[in-house]
Amino acid sequence: MATVRATATRWISDDFPGFVELTLTDADGVRHTIHEKVPVLGDQELSSSTAYPRETWIEAAVLSKDQGVFTVHLAHSVESVDGRSDFDIPQRSVRAASEPD
Repeated sequence: MATVRATATRWISDDFPGFVELTLTDADGVRHTIHEKVPVLGDQELSSSTAYPRETWIEAAVLSKDQGVFTVHLAHSVESVDGRSDFDIPQRSVRAASEPD
């Protein structure tokens, strides 16, 4: 499992368990917006009182790697607001990635 760099941009809802907006930038420089429940993002301290924007990391499976670009699938059913969960991410924005088999 790898993690992908994202930016928590704002708190969007106090509805249980709390929702945050994130942006993820792909290898082409396109920003993708994600709305997600805070617990899905792991042990990160995000709340309505957090200072935004804030760097954060999203778990993902590495599907492939080619010339410094990782194709990843976001874990825990995380997806962008337009329904995407697979992204091409530049190597500098992927941490602790293992090479696919």
